[in-house]
Amino acid sequence: MADGPKNLLEKGAVHLEYSKNLYKVKSELKYASKSYCIEHYFEKTNNDSRVSDWNFNLHELQLCFGVNDFLVIAPQSASGVVLDAPEASKLLSAVAIALTNCSSLLPALVPVHDPSRKAYIGIQNMGTVFTRRFEADHIGTQVPVKLMHLEGLYELFISKFAYSTLDLSVHLFKVNFTMKLTYRTIPYDDDHDLQGTDAEITEPGGSPGSDTHNRVQWDDDCPWSEWYSAEDPIKGFELIALWSEKMIESSLQMAELENDSPHDAEKWILFPTFSQNLSDGSKGNQIGFSSQLHLLIDALDMSFEAPFIEDFVSVENTGPDNLKTSMIIPPPTVIDRVLKELFHEGVRDPDFAKGGHKSSRAIKGAPLQSLFVQFCLNCLWFGSCNIRAIAVLWIEFVREVRWCWEESQPLPKMPANGSIDLSTCLINQKLQMLAMVNPNNVWPPRGRLSQRMSEHGNLWRNIWNDAPALPASEQKPLLDPNREGEKVLHYLETLRPHQLLEQMVCTAFRASADTLNQTNYGGLKQMTTKMEQLYLTMASVLKPVQANRLSAGSEIFEDLRRLCGILEHVEKLLTVAASLHRKFLQAPRLSEAIFSDYYNFYLPRMRTGSVEDKVQMEFDKKQQVRIHERRVISNMFTLPTANQSWRKVLSMGNLLNGHEPILREIIFSMRDRVSGNHYAAHTPMVYQREIETYRMYICGTSNDLRVALSVVSCD
Repeated sequence: MADGPKNLLEKGAVHLEYSKNLYKVKSELKYASKSYCIEHYFEKTNNDSRVSDWNFNLHELQLCFGVNDFLVIAPQSASGVVLDAPEASKLLSAVAIALTNCSSLLPALVPVHDPSRKAYIGIQNMGTVFTRRFEADHIGTQVPVKLMHLEGLYELFISKFAYSTLDLSVHLFKVNFTMKLTYRTIPYDDDHDLQGTDAEITEPGGSPGSDTHNRVQWDDDCPWSEWYSAEDPIKGFELIALWSEKMIESSLQMAELENDSPHDAEKWILFPTFSQNLSDGSKGNQIGFSSQLHLLIDALDMSFEAPFIEDFVSVENTGPDNLKTSMIIPPPTVIDRVLKELFHEGVRDPDFAKGGHKSSRAIKGAPLQSLFVQFCLNCLWFGSCNIRAIAVLWIEFVREVRWCWEESQPLPKMPANGSIDLSTCLINQKLQMLAMVNPNNVWPPRGRLSQRMSEHGNLWRNIWNDAPALPASEQKPLLDPNREGEKVLHYLETLRPHQLLEQMVCTAFRASADTLNQTNYGGLKQMTTKMEQLYLTMASVLKPVQANRLSAGSEIFEDLRRLCGILEHVEKLLTVAASLHRKFLQAPRLSEAIFSDYYNFYLPRMRTGSVEDKVQMEFDKKQQVRIHERRVISNMFTLPTANQSWRKVLSMGNLLNGHEPILREIIFSMRDRVSGNHYAAHTPMVYQREIETYRMYICGTSNDLRVALSVVSCD
């Protein structure tokens, strides 16, 4: 206390993560054979806000007893509490005397009883003839029915100061009351499971669990759902309803208050619950483009170990020794299904401009709907995306391309006219040429020379002038279609493994980003900026791969793996953005505010070289819900089904669409104006002020109850 907050901070006080303003210092005290720990909790700056305002950054003991700075004195033992009542009383008395002798007004608290009870006793010298005493305890099971209701809790409080012979239900006592109720939506995964269970019951004759295959996933209409289903990053929401302080005069008022709707509360505070997989960095079961691109890069690394694609297909062929049966090749039925999707199903004339970002052309890949892109994306999910599986699918892919050529069939998912796009990868250019020289000719019409070629003395102008004026159909073609087609097929059939994989990596990265870029996430500016940054980073990292500057064991492989990590972060943020957008279509402000908070929380994880212990581990930001947004939030609390076991017995009131609160917190208090001699001051004086003479904090559900009481008395 003598040091003061500033000096304590300089001496190494520890900041408590959940609070912006609370710090702690520890010291040890030995008495005879026993050792005690004294913890001093203090606020860096004076906090004038009252505890009844439900500050979310409070320490539990601040909330329990309505104090700011305080001491906790506990034995250094396995339990950390004083199990012996005489020892607890003696310890607290000794501390109280010591604090009084140094004119300290700090509350002192001692943990007692069994640790599971979270019980405390405490005392505070108020600097006058008054002393405040504290007591807290917890009921873990079999809460009395009376204490499950507001009326019974009100009578519990007034019993602490009213005469025991009075009928508390008919007498009037002016008590200050404020309440905080916490509601929780059904976890979205559980909600789906419950719907499945209901389906099995209500549809006799259906096979058990058959609805699982037809279950609608949250991301069914998201662009990535064609390739994988992502976990909903938002597991649910907690809604905190706050009732402002009011005067209560009778038990009847409390009984009526229990029937109030949460819509009558002064404030609604919303708190999203995010999946742990988002922030804990675990790879686990997370499947997405980034995880599969990791595997594709491994295949690229291995592609330098053999000169021909065929070497990777059969282990009998001459090739690397580590190509064994561990690299699984999917069965023929799977291969046939993939080839059917590539060549015989889907849109014949796709929109090649769809989904492309303005910066995607800096990456030598191919348009999202084109044939080679679809081959690459299928490879990501073909088997385990190993080099053997890719080699098998590539050989079959080239056979199908040759069949289309030899049977004069149009090449699917490729433009049959126009000019060859030189900004794409070489394989896509070759496929474009093959589609254009297919005998079934749509060649671009001949017209006029460009302005540059029409200039005087230009060779092309002379050739143009000397050419006979014949229709294009009667002119001799500049290129022999058959010869050019065979040259393309020869290139595809003799392509070196590393050349194939290099183009696949660039194309797959661009296609993954283009797919994700189609996600609808509303007006979340941070996400738009992050997508633009992703394209620029990809173009920079992939440049050496596009320039064929890659070799076995190159340092570029580590750059590519880091790029996968960046893409993984973007994927996670994108799922958050998409999930929030669809949940708050009618309340976009909340979607933007929650995402902004989560983006700032997640951002340190994206910085390379960040120190892990400096990263906030738990997301704790909350958003106040405006009046016009309450209907949207209320609709999230869907009516519970009969199969929800926790709903079978409703013990508390204040229901929200049939949901009872998961936690109820109440503060009762009484205040009086008192006069006293401030004997701790250098000059004794008499004054009057209002103090909180009785205060009770109650926290619990129908299954447990915690009560903390502070009482001011004149000793």
